[in-house]
Amino acid sequence: MICPNCQNACGERDHFCCRCGSPLQEAVPAKKGALWVPVLILILLSAIGIAVFFCTAPGKRHAHSSADAPWFAVQNGVLYFDESRYVGSGELTVPNQVDGETVTSLSDGCFRNLDHLTTVILPDTLTTIGRGAFAGCSSLRGIYIPASVTEIGAGAFSGCTGLEAVCINPSVERIGQGAFEDCNQLYYIFYLGTYDDWNELFTEFITPYTGVYCLDGSFRQG
Repeated sequence: MICPNCQNACGERDHFCCRCGSPLQEAVPAKKGALWVPVLILILLSAIGIAVFFCTAPGKRHAHSSADAPWFAVQNGVLYFDESRYVGSGELTVPNQVDGETVTSLSDGCFRNLDHLTTVILPDTLTTIGRGAFAGCSSLRGIYIPASVTEIGAGAFSGCTGLEAVCINPSVERIGQGAFEDCNQLYYIFYLGTYDDWNELFTEFITPYTGVYCLDGSFRQG
């Protein structure tokens, strides 16, 4: 056998080149399923990178007053957003408090059709994402659902055609109907629980390419 790296002649049973140590490509026959090893490593590295982004994002949360951010208003813990008064960019941080009142819910349709919204950071005081809260946010790429959230309303992310990744904690007890309807680019769902738990939580079809990455492995959602 000839070493593909240094062209050194090697024995038929050699697995590595005796001169440079390079692996000999034809020395060991490929085993069925061996391709899964590098693929799995690539998936894990991608997952770690995305998870680091999502999990470090909550550190940017802070409180707001209505004078600082007049586009936010809170009533009985429910956050309302006034797009007409918003002067920020596509990166939006939802405060954990507005005028001293804790944010526990996003109102129904809170950010509906905010099509320039690319990134949103949710507070760890949030328990409920209202119906259609992010519906039509076509530029939103990914979102981390804090561990405090227990309910995601119906159609919460419907029409988020640019949404690629969602990270959901097992604290979520209910996901409403059509929460991810028409999310045609949603290829990664990171669920920090088991796949059986996920199937009990959400069974709707998203896309044939959507992968669910759980603590006990990765599965094709479709």
